Amino acid sequence: MKLTPISRSKMDLCEITPVQGGVFVALGNFDGVHKGHLELLNAARRGAQLTGAHHPAVFTFYKGKAPAITTFEERLTLMEQAGIEEVFVADFADLCGQSPREFVEVTLRSMGAVGVSCGFNFRFGKGAAGDGNTLRTLCASAGIACTVVDAVTLDGDAVSSTRIRQCLQRGAMEEAAKLLGRPWFLSDRVREGRKVGSSVLSTPTLNLSVEDGRQLPPFGVYFTETRVGGKIYPSVTNLGIRPTFGASDLLCETHLLGASGNFYGADVQVNFLHYHRPERTFDSPSDLVATIAGDIDAAAAYFADCTDMGNCHLTNERTDD
Repeated sequence: MKLTPISRSKMDLCEITPVQGGVFVALGNFDGVHKGHLELLNAARRGAQLTGAHHPAVFTFYKGKAPAITTFEERLTLMEQAGIEEVFVADFADLCGQSPREFVEVTLRSMGAVGVSCGFNFRFGKGAAGDGNTLRTLCASAGIACTVVDAVTLDGDAVSSTRIRQCLQRGAMEEAAKLLGRPWFLSDRVREGRKVGSSVLSTPTLNLSVEDGRQLPPFGVYFTETRVGGKIYPSVTNLGIRPTFGASDLLCETHLLGASGNFYGADVQVNFLHYHRPERTFDSPSDLVATIAGDIDAAAAYFADCTDMGNCHLTNERTDD
């Protein structure tokens, strides 16, 4: 997938070269790339086919104001998986002074947009002065096709990034997964930790750092599924600061059920399926060891039950070694 930075200076200097045939662009922040966003991306794909555009694309910003459901890199991966071939990306501060007309006549034209799709609640231009109807009108004058996508609803309310953040805040991982269309996840490269899990607790873990600015669920223990080394394993994960050992840095520690190996340096994705218990401080390491054993047993029972019912997210792919 091609990543194309957009800025006022690049547009002023005509440094952006549109592809022949143009692009059909989905507009939005796309934090989480949830079910509603997927409808926008599908609209861009359909629009590209109908207009003869060279490919479907996305226009987005590097960061939004709210805590991020997904990192920028995760957004790119998810959009590529949805069939997007190019992402135009800008710093909000660089373009926020544009009027709605400038956005259409300067920014969209610089991309070579022959069509756009946006959500029902899309706002754009200085002071968020433009909405979907404004975009339709301006695009019609500019000869650009425009599709405004209706809300995708679940249980009577619109699917939105705000709603997903609220689910994460209270640890409602199952509800978040329904809104996202997949489990919420953390991804990183496995790094070497303090080896407390393997040496003190006899429970080896994969350690992932957590990027600043993420919207996180409550600190605690989760039943998870972990993708690493080309396989997917049932797992149990602690997200938090490990107060029993006086640590203060945030870490995601994942124990693979029934599997072991040296995964240092490997890319890993941890899917959070169920919130089991909050993180707490234990009186001694032995108390923690006993609790971890109970967590592992509870996780094994959870996966046995959901496998029997066919409800595990990646049941058909999961590998028990």
